[in-house]
Amino acid sequence: ISENSVTCVGGKSSGEFINSLVFCENDGYQITLSKSQVSLDFLTELKCKKVHSESVNGITNYYFYSDKLIKKQIINGKMVNIHLAVTNNYLTIGYPIIYGSY
Repeated sequence: ISENSVTCVGGKSSGEFINSLVFCENDGYQITLSKSQVSLDFLTELKCKKVHSESVNGITNYYFYSDKLIKKQIINGKMVNIHLAVTNNYLTIGYPIIYGSY
């Protein structure tokens, strides 16, 4: 994953996006965007550590963990709470994971 020059996620600043995750009252949060709309600065700001990655059917999935976020899931025996699914043109971000299709 390379960082883009855009400093927002879905029109939100990195800080606003992080707040939408930290204060998420639902079971989770998911957004799909064009890759040109996304900066991954929020991963650094949340001090995320990459836990696992895999590629299946043209989609690359990245799983991260941040102790700054409350919600968690266990994937392959490891705690994760940020899930990115990357295709040629789109990026889906899920917290704590992506539920359903992407």
